Amino acid sequence: MSELIEQQFDEAADQLVYNNAGTVHSGGAELEGDYVDTSGWRLRASWTRQRTREAGSDQQIGNSPVTLLKMHATLPVARHAARVGVEAQRVGTRRTLAGDTLAPHLLVGLTVQVDPPGSAWWLWGRVYNLFDRDYADPGGPEVVQDQLAQDGRQWRLQFGLRF
Repeated sequence: MSELIEQQFDEAADQLVYNNAGTVHSGGAELEGDYVDTSGWRLRASWTRQRTREAGSDQQIGNSPVTLLKMHATLPVARHAARVGVEAQRVGTRRTLAGDTLAPHLLVGLTVQVDPPGSAWWLWGRVYNLFDRDYADPGGPEVVQDQLAQDGRQWRLQFGLRF
């Protein structure tokens, strides 16, 4: 890929700007599978391995994981009026702008959805980062920090009515 949009610092204007610059070379492979059982449970998984580097360099570009693994399983409960799902995502090592390497991390989420057939209401809840793991993402040129700590466990609850 060439002429990528990159955020750069324009010293004359004393601000960050976006320019078409840079060339990267990338290669890799991805495997993906999806299985749905006749009873209604479902399993999806994908695995990606890739290497992306700047032209003329042998070093992995920033915020580009070498491996990415995702797994998602859902199953119906309460006579299919509800579904429970578990999702896991493992992000491999990534480089920061300063050249440090962030350790891989595994995040797990849990989702419950209640949507009775023929009902006007639905309820959806999700817990993110179920095991409250500490992890960080690489910062960009617009922030002072090289690594940005991410939130721990969070939850979201939604209730809806159809009309």
